[in-house]
Amino acid sequence: LEQFEGRADPVGRATLEALSAEDDGTDRLLIACDESGRPYKKHLIDVRDLVHAFDAAAGRPATYGNVYQLGAPEPLTWDDAVPRMASVLNLPYSRVNLAGANPTYYEYDLSAARRDFGFDPGCGTAEMIDEAAKHLTGGSDAVIPTSVR
Repeated sequence: LEQFEGRADPVGRATLEALSAEDDGTDRLLIACDESGRPYKKHLIDVRDLVHAFDAAAGRPATYGNVYQLGAPEPLTWDDAVPRMASVLNLPYSRVNLAGANPTYYEYDLSAARRDFGFDPGCGTAEMIDEAAKHLTGGSDAVIPTSVR
């Protein structure tokens, strides 16, 4: 809402109206889509897979001097991630086309990392969301220890 409140152009005003129609004053998640309705897409990585990548690549001559893309087994789209996040956080969500915004839509090619050092990420979108939810509720210390034993 804040990004579009100052917009005077017709596209920005229309997007503000669409967002305002979804705003009932409560916290809510948003499935962000481009102006044609395609949900945003992003390729993240879980810290556990990042550690796996560094461990697998260390000391392998095939990796020397190369640059690699690292990511989860698959990219996430807001259509997949937001409903799951809403479920674990017990929040409502809406789907809105954000015309006039710069959409995020990308994924990485992991083939070089797979080939050169056997990168095999295991934490997808569902696992990352579920682990974050467990961490928020104190039910897990699988990623970051929350207690000293």
